Parts: sequence; structure tokens; C-alpha cells
Amino acid sequence: MAKTNALNVRLYAGSGTSSKDLSGDVSALTNFGISANLLSVSTLADAAEARIQGSQSSTIGVSSFFDTSLGHTVWSGLPTGDQNVMIPMQSGTLGGATLHTKALQANYNTSGDAGTSPVSCEVSYESTGGSDNPAFGVSLTAGKITSASAENLADVDNTTATTNGWTACLFCFSIASGSIIVKLQDSPDDVTYTDLTGGTFSTLSGVGSEIIASASGASVARYVRASLTSTYGTAVLAVSFNRK
Repeated sequence: MAKTNALNVRLYAGSGTSSKDLSGDVSALTNFGISANLLSVSTLADAAEARIQGSQSSTIGVSSFFDTSLGHTVWSGLPTGDQNVMIPMQSGTLGGATLHTKALQANYNTSGDAGTSPVSCEVSYESTGGSDNPAFGVSLTAGKITSASAENLADVDNTTATTNGWTACLFCFSIASGSIIVKLQDSPDDVTYTDLTGGTFSTLSGVGSEIIASASGASVARYVRASLTSTYGTAVLAVSFNRK
């Protein structure tokens, strides 16, 4: 496994009808990962505390420069609904590591010293938990990609099939015209591909983001790719995929 630095990390956030790349304002991300609630199930017969894993959650800390044209427009309203959040940790790399989750924005705080430092802001996202998120995965796009017409994107090879289900996240940042349908497909041999059951995102005719998930225990073959269909003008998008 290759080590990596924090260069080319990205932060995307939005709801079902919004999609923003906030990377140009963000200076640091902290604590993005997965935590599990540990539930005590100790009995009199146990010699030590017995615990089992409960629901999972994540907290994402964001340090950003204050920018009235980008970050401020997204965070200052403190949205009350779930936000879709994607963090590509190796942006520009097909198959690069990602994190995606549904989360609530918990705060928006600004600070700055006159003449000595730029105005900065701190934001945190708290995931809504549940069995389907948060999730570490891989990018099915080489960063934010631009597509001008229907196409099958290059595959990501997991080297083996899995049978524990999956989750996926789509961000569409712009679309010039028409509508786009993004589907997830798998293959055992990188030749014949079939659509994953439940693996079609909602049709988009504008910006938007969505997280979808399979039924528990769904199988995924060795190779996975994103397939872009329908008739559309130039679209800019990113897709993350997680095998459970």
C-alpha cells in the first residue's frame, strides 16, 4: 500500500438538488473517518466487560478560508437537512480512496485578527449513522470528470468478488443540457457487464448529489464501473463506490 499526503484531497458537499466542490476554500480536514458505538453486554459470567458494535458514525472537521462567493454561501445558512458529503483522498485517480456519508452540518464559526491573518471559518459535519454510512470506498471516476455523451467509464478491479452489499455516492456539478442517468455495473471477467440491482441513481437534469445503497448481503463481482446513459450535454461529475 502506497503512502500518501494531503495534496489533491477534495471536499464535495450538497443535498439532493445541490452539489458544491468546496476544495478551493478548505485548508484542512480533520477527524474524517468512522467511529462505532460500543454496547456493553456484560453478564455475571464474564470475567471482563463484554461489548458488541452498535451503529456507526463520523465527524468531519473543516478548516476553511472565509469566502463569500463559495463556502460562505453553502455553510452560513446552516442547512437543517441531511447533506451528502464526499471526500476523494486521491483526487484524479481512478480507484483512489474516498469517504462518503450523509451528515448534518453542526456549526459555522468564523474568526480573524485585523491585519494579521485572513478571516477563517470552522465547520463540522456529523454523520446521521445507520448501516449504510459512513463508508470508505474507491473513486469510479478519475476525480471530477467531464463527459460530453453517453459512455462506459473505465473499471476498478477489486481482485475478488464480495457478498456484503455496497453503497455509492454521486455528485453532478453541472450539466449543459438534457439529462444524465448514472448506473453502477459489475462484471466477473471485465468483458460482460450487468447493472447492479438498485444501482441506478436518480435521473439528473441539473446539479445534484445522492447516496444509494444495496440490500444487505448483495453480491458484487470483481470489476465495477459507472455507466453514463441518456442524452445530455457536457456534464461534470464524480462517483464513489463502497463494498461493505
